[in-house]
Amino acid sequence: MALMGYNFAMFGFSNYGPYWREMRKIAVLRLLSNRKVAALAGSREVQVRAMNKQLYSSMPDVEMKRVLGDLTLSMMVRTVAGDVEARMGEEERERWKRSVRDFFKMMTVHTICDAVPWLGWMDRFGRMERALVDTGREFDSMLQGWLEEHKDTWSEAREDDDFMNEMLDVADTATQEFPHFDADTINKAMCLTMMVGGSETTAAVLTWALTLLLNNRHSLKKAQEELDIHVGRERLVNESDLENLAYIRAVIKETTRLQPPIPVIPREAGEDCVVAGYHIPAGTRLFINNWKIQRDPRVWADPLEFRPERFLTSHKDIDFQGLHFELLPFGGGRRVCPAVSSARRFAELALASFLQGFDVDTPSGEPIDMAAGFGTTNMVLAPIQVCIKPRLSPIHYA
Repeated sequence: MALMGYNFAMFGFSNYGPYWREMRKIAVLRLLSNRKVAALAGSREVQVRAMNKQLYSSMPDVEMKRVLGDLTLSMMVRTVAGDVEARMGEEERERWKRSVRDFFKMMTVHTICDAVPWLGWMDRFGRMERALVDTGREFDSMLQGWLEEHKDTWSEAREDDDFMNEMLDVADTATQEFPHFDADTINKAMCLTMMVGGSETTAAVLTWALTLLLNNRHSLKKAQEELDIHVGRERLVNESDLENLAYIRAVIKETTRLQPPIPVIPREAGEDCVVAGYHIPAGTRLFINNWKIQRDPRVWADPLEFRPERFLTSHKDIDFQGLHFELLPFGGGRRVCPAVSSARRFAELALASFLQGFDVDTPSGEPIDMAAGFGTTNMVLAPIQVCIKPRLSPIHYA
């Protein structure tokens, strides 16, 4: 991340200290506050309705893994940089999508020097380093272009501003405290952190949720029945409806329990310490097997079964804000993902909107392959080919 992440200016990869604390404070209080999340509700609703409109025009056969990936990516770009995507031509749109996918792909690449730093010489001709640098430059060029557009039109920050505008209001002050990073770098690093942390993981949650529902049709039926009862089919579901959609919320929780978007949580000892009588030197890296914890039969009855109902009964008080250590899909402690609340709202809204809008089945009626891909994010490996048909009046897809 030193090569692709602005030399650790991305606070999600920074060591704990004054810079990390200040950037996280900005993220929590300025970019992800309850007021800011509520102010951007309209943007989220616009994105999911655009997805349903696209699906309606593509019926009956669609590949949902790509659709959901594009949805979450577009949502994060809109949140970070406003309506830049709407002003792009098709070629430019494909370029930035390719840049984002390349960035995520390179994040999952591990070399021997990650585990044994003094063996870095084995990348004899610097091929890996050049690939990382090239990917970082491509992404930086895209972010810098968006930032220059924002500078040209910037005015006093408003509650419904995108993140780049919000950061223009604070980056100059931050760079006075941390002069080793200029204002542009701090702004771009913060926006990149939000995009990296928000798009791929949310896409993974939605993709797994749909896969699990298709493989457990009784749960799919219950989710759609809940939507029919609390929302109906005469209007579209809104974010304000989510509080009444307890089963949809339970589906998202159970999905993140069975298939956490980040299956292994990395931590590093900042200083020498003693844990359970063992001396842990500073710099020791620990990888917490979150996937295993969330399938522990001592905590979860029938842990391999997809049962959203558990979060309405025996585990109704368990949340994934990082306070209940039996469910940590987004991490825990002071480094818990700061965007948990907004990611949950968007995942619930996207799933509810899709299930309200369409009946869905696999082409052959067979279960979907549950194999997962290899990488930092736990993603369904195979494409998700489905057949859909509308549940609403055509006017709701216009």
